[in-house]
Amino acid sequence: MPTLKHKQNRFISYICWVASILACLNAIAMLNFYGSSFFSYFGFIIAAIFILCYVINQRGYHLLAKSIVLLIFNFAVINISSTQGEGSGSVLLYFPLMSLYFLLLEWKELRWIFFWCLVSVIGFLLLELSDYQILKFGDFEKPEPKLVFLFNLCLTLLGQFIVMFVFIKVTGELESNMQTKTDELRSTLHHLVDEKEKAEKAAQSRSLFLSSMSHEMRTPLHSILGYTNLILEEDVSPEQREILSLIEFSSRNLLVLINDILEFNKLEAGKISIDLLPFDFPLLLQKIHSSLKLQADEKNLEFHLELSEAIPRQLKGDPSKLTQILFNLLSNAIKFTEKGVISFKIEVKKRWESFI
Repeated sequence: MPTLKHKQNRFISYICWVASILACLNAIAMLNFYGSSFFSYFGFIIAAIFILCYVINQRGYHLLAKSIVLLIFNFAVINISSTQGEGSGSVLLYFPLMSLYFLLLEWKELRWIFFWCLVSVIGFLLLELSDYQILKFGDFEKPEPKLVFLFNLCLTLLGQFIVMFVFIKVTGELESNMQTKTDELRSTLHHLVDEKEKAEKAAQSRSLFLSSMSHEMRTPLHSILGYTNLILEEDVSPEQREILSLIEFSSRNLLVLINDILEFNKLEAGKISIDLLPFDFPLLLQKIHSSLKLQADEKNLEFHLELSEAIPRQLKGDPSKLTQILFNLLSNAIKFTEKGVISFKIEVKKRWESFI
C-alpha cells in the first residue's frame, strides 16, 4: 500500500518531467524569437537539470531533489522578471510560487518551508533594489519584450495548472488507497469481533460441559464412598480393610480433582488457592505408596517407602495438592522404569520455628 511519503516522491518526479517539458518549450520559443544564442538554449540546460533532479529523487535523495527543484523555480522567476524589466509582474509570479513549497515539503520539514519562503522574499527585494538588472541579457530588438513576457507568463501559469492537477491526482490516489485500507481494516475488525464471539461461546460451552460432567461424576463417587464406609463399619478382615481404605482414599482424591475442575475459571485466571489444613502426614504418604504399589507390582518393580522418623506426624498444609504432585511424580517413575527399584524417600531438609 503506497504511503504518503511514497506519493510525495511520485509528485516530485511528476514535477521534474512537467518542468523539463515546459523548459524545452520555452527554449524552442526563444530560438524562434531571438535566434541562436545562449539565452535561447538556456531552457534546454534547465530541462537537463530537471531530469538530473528526477534521477536524484529516484535514488532516494528526496530532500536534495526538492531543494534543486525549488532553486530552479526561484531562478526562473528572477530570470523572467529581470529580463523583462520593471513592471514584469514578479509579484504575480513569485508569491504563488510559495504554495509549491508546501506541496513539496512536509510539515516536519517546516524549517525548509521557512527557508524557501525567505529565499523568495529576499529574491523579490533584490529585484526591486537592482532596478531589475540582475540577469538582463541586453535589449532585444525583436520581438516586443512584452510578447516574450506574456509567453513566459502563460507558460508559467500552464505549469502551475499542470502541477496542481498532478498534485490533486496524486492526492486522490492516496485518499483512494487510504479508503481501501480503511475498508480492509473494518472488514478485519468485523471478522475479529465474530471470532471473539465464537471463542466466547466456545469457552462458555466448554465450561458448561465441564461443570455438567463434574456434577455427573461426583454422584457415583459419593455412592462409592458411601458404600465403602458402610462396608468398613462391618466386620472385615485386616487385608480387606486395607483394600477398602485405599479405595476410599483414591475416591476422595478423585473427588478433589473433580472439585478442581468445577473451579476451572479460577484455574484459568491463575487464582489457585492453597488450603492450610491439619493432616496426618505419614499416613497420607503411606496411602499414596499403597495406591501405587499395585502398578509397580504389575511391572515387577520394587517400590519402597522410606519415611524419616524426624518428621512430625501432624502437619498443616494442602493434602489434596500434595497428593496430586506426588501421584504425578511417582506415576511417571513407575511408567518410565522398565526394571529395578523405585525409592520413595522422605527426609527433613530444614526445620525452623513452626515450619519444616
